[in-house]
Amino acid sequence: MKVTIDSEQVRRTFSAYPVQSIRVLHRLIESSAIDVQRKMREEAPVGATGDLRRSIKYRMDRSNLGAEIWPDISYAPYVESGTRPHWTSIKEGTSLRKWAKHKGFDEAGMRNLQLSIASKGTKANPFVKPTFDTMKPRVERDIISGFSRFVERVNQGNI
Repeated sequence: MKVTIDSEQVRRTFSAYPVQSIRVLHRLIESSAIDVQRKMREEAPVGATGDLRRSIKYRMDRSNLGAEIWPDISYAPYVESGTRPHWTSIKEGTSLRKWAKHKGFDEAGMRNLQLSIASKGTKANPFVKPTFDTMKPRVERDIISGFSRFVERVNQGNI
């Protein structure tokens, strides 16, 4: 009796594994980044213009198998954390003036708003941290289950 084992499929599978596993991880990470971006946009306050929501971007870091999601607008940290008392402009074209007009403030109301910010600052309206806290377990679960499906395909020789 003679038994011959053909290892060609095993060699093919394991030679394709490194490239395919990185491709699968990139796809899973990008999909998760898009989900986090969507959730952060839902959590971000609209304000008067919606600029903050539209500014939320994501960028893949393929060399380190990661992604970055962030609000790409100068005042985002102040919305997230609030501010200490400070003087702010209500000149035409400023974001505060746009917001105040949107909320129905007249000139006197805008000056009172300006004085209020100068004496009390602004309240925090966090949207980045709550998004992170909500999405972290979901992202981890999705990446683990997605890669587990890939490993099952590898075990079957289907990559």
